[in-house]
Amino acid sequence: MTLPLPMNTLTTLAQAQPSPPVTARPSIEDIQSHLSGDGLIPTHWILIAAGAIIVLLTGLSIARWWKHRDEHSHPLLVFSTTAGFAGLSYRQQWALLLLAHQQALASPLTLMMSPGTFDHHAKAYLESRLTFRREPVRRQLNQIRAHLFDGQLAHTPTQHA
Repeated sequence: MTLPLPMNTLTTLAQAQPSPPVTARPSIEDIQSHLSGDGLIPTHWILIAAGAIIVLLTGLSIARWWKHRDEHSHPLLVFSTTAGFAGLSYRQQWALLLLAHQQALASPLTLMMSPGTFDHHAKAYLESRLTFRREPVRRQLNQIRAHLFDGQLAHTPTQHA
């Protein structure tokens, strides 16, 4: 029987070059023996070098952070300092922080800038509070508004109508 030309060529090639024998995967002991053999770097020196590189990179990142730490804005530090100069207690500052967070404001300083902004956000904040918590929060916000804006309580929308 005559095989077609491509099949005949493949058969000849297969007989001429036998496949290499399949070997088992090397075990951990084989790998360790090759790494610690002559002419290669011992494993413990590789681990020491990797640890030194990690320590070096950590030191460089800390140095970079230290160099650039003052380049970032610190809105809460500015708010805390400004509120302290304005004479607000820590409890009042915390109330403004909660109000600003709930209203998704970038900084609570926004509330300290104008009575209109304060009134708008305070009204929305009070509407989001539970009914039994509204009155204590309303009293606290009225005290903060009075303290910040010279006691102008005449037109505050935070008062119950």
